[in-house]
Amino acid sequence: MQILNDKSLHSKLITPTGKDILPEAPFNRVCDLLGHDPPAEFAPLFTPFLDDPSKEIRKDAALVLGNIGTETIIAPVRKALLDPDEYVRSYALIGFERARAEQRLGDSCRQELFPDLQRLLSEGQNGDKAASLLLEFDEQQAMNFFLSEAVFTPKFMSLHDVLHALNEKRLLIPRDRLLALIEELETDEQKYPRTYQLGEALQSLGRHQVHDDQAILVKHLEHAGEIVAEGAAFGLAALNGLEGFRDRIWATLRRRASLP
Repeated sequence: MQILNDKSLHSKLITPTGKDILPEAPFNRVCDLLGHDPPAEFAPLFTPFLDDPSKEIRKDAALVLGNIGTETIIAPVRKALLDPDEYVRSYALIGFERARAEQRLGDSCRQELFPDLQRLLSEGQNGDKAASLLLEFDEQQAMNFFLSEAVFTPKFMSLHDVLHALNEKRLLIPRDRLLALIEELETDEQKYPRTYQLGEALQSLGRHQVHDDQAILVKHLEHAGEIVAEGAAFGLAALNGLEGFRDRIWATLRRRASLP
């Protein structure tokens, strides 16, 4: 804390003195030393580094701040989530993921920064992490947002991230909404992101386990787009009660290996 607070050392802290994969400054090594559990009182010391011209410095500052997870980081992390660099924003979200996994992410952070994650999704930025974190922050509020007319449409830039996050958590999307979405996607040009949207929608449809949907899924197994065919295959597995079959096979093998 003394080193970070000493303004006479600032230029030395941010000057690269080595290289691993990327240029590495003493500040980056300080961040590494803090590990996954940085003390909350460090937050004010890291905030000024979000203004550094180097994205490598800003990335690590954002990671540490997100990782702290207390209300003291709301303003600086909001700033990090507005950073023009994709990886700076991503590192702030990775910090959140760590704080949540280790049960440090406070309710005030979840409530205050929920709209910031919505904005990221709406702007097509860091959609993969933003969508999954919204569900972690407030599942019901996230579901209401995801199923809104503004979001649940092929025109929404991050729709495939939304569908993927829901599939990862095995949350059901209303079947009628899925059927309408699939029908609309089939009429659009089959390229990214439409193919990703269709693949995720097919996987989600299978989770309803309605026999009438089997024909839709089987038809898409021969789709020219690999990601669509894969989504149809996962949907067909879910329809037949085989969702997560690979994990179940490995669990069975590990269990049998431990038997005498």
